[in-house]
Amino acid sequence: WIFIFKIMNESLPCKEDDLSEIDLMNSNTPYTKRKILLLGGQNVGKTALIQRYKNNTFTDEYEPTIQIITKKVTKLNNEYIDLEIIDMEGQTQYTIFAANKYAFGYNAYMLIYDVRDKKSFELIKYIYEKINNLSGKTSKILIGTKSDNDIDTSLCDRQVSTKEGKEFADKIHCPFIETSSQDNKNIEEAFRLI
Repeated sequence: WIFIFKIMNESLPCKEDDLSEIDLMNSNTPYTKRKILLLGGQNVGKTALIQRYKNNTFTDEYEPTIQIITKKVTKLNNEYIDLEIIDMEGQTQYTIFAANKYAFGYNAYMLIYDVRDKKSFELIKYIYEKINNLSGKTSKILIGTKSDNDIDTSLCDRQVSTKEGKEFADKIHCPFIETSSQDNKNIEEAFRLI
């Protein structure tokens, strides 16, 4: 097996009041460290979500991920947060049996499915059951990705309705949002909700 491990931590243009991770650690500025784990099936848009959030870029090329760790410093409610975002390989009903490797050491989980793929929605329900038994009250958010402006409802591209996503989120008591990395829709909001 060849494992690819990438850290995306390149410099980005910052807003005036943003700090880089190094600046933050070397300053007396108070901050909070948070680790967020993205879970979902293969090709649901986890990496695209991170790329849009971190770099404000989008590519529709799919390259399977083994693991990517992304770091970003952000400011929320006048508090700096040093985020470590972990994008694991796409889970399947078979790989999630090792759920204990996903259950510990994270502050939040992003449960991600593709609104154009009903199987990815069913899988995220299964993933939720497995990690919730181990992680308990750790924060979670349900995210329906690929809610692009060009979804043609007359051709039935969408397989999971917004209503279905919202109902499941209500059932598991977590926030819900639909995003589009392509259209840069609700990306920042998803990370703020968690």
